[in-house]
Amino acid sequence: MATSSAPPPAPPAPPAPPQQSQAPSSSSPTATATATATATATATAGPSALEQQAAVEQARAAITGSLSSVGSSLDAELRARAHDLHANAEVLNKQQREVSKQTVALHQETVQLQKLASKTTDKIKEIGDVQNWAELIERDLLLVEATLALAENPVAGEEMNGGE
Repeated sequence: MATSSAPPPAPPAPPAPPQQSQAPSSSSPTATATATATATATATAGPSALEQQAAVEQARAAITGSLSSVGSSLDAELRARAHDLHANAEVLNKQQREVSKQTVALHQETVQLQKLASKTTDKIKEIGDVQNWAELIERDLLLVEATLALAENPVAGEEMNGGE
C-alpha cells in the first residue's frame, strides 16, 4: 500500500484591506449601503490572524476572570474557616492551660483531703480503743462493786451463791 504524503495546506491568504468607497461628496444612501456591505463582506470572509489572536485573548481573559471570581469566593470561605480554626485553636490552648492549672489545684486538694481522712480514721480508731477501754473499766468496776458488796454483807453473798 502506497501512501501519498500530501503537502500541508497553505495558510489562508490575508484578507485585503477594506476598500474605501469613493462615493461622491453627496453621500447617498445607496453609496453608504454599498460601502457597509463591502466592509461586512470583507470582515466575514475570514478572520485574520490578529483577529483570531484577539478573540483567543478575549476568551482567555473571560475564562480567567470567571475562574478568578469562583476562586476568590472559595478562597474567602476557606480563609474564613482557617481564621475560625486558628481562633478556636487559641481558645482551646487557653482552656487546656486552665484545665492543667485546675488539675494541679485539684491534686493538691486531694492530697490534703487524704491526709484529713487518714487523721480522721486514726481518731476513730482511738475512739474505738477508748470505748473498748471504757467497757473494760466498767466491767472491772462492776466486779469491784460486787466484791465490796459481798465484803460488807456476807449473808447477801451466800444468798447469791445459792445458799450454801
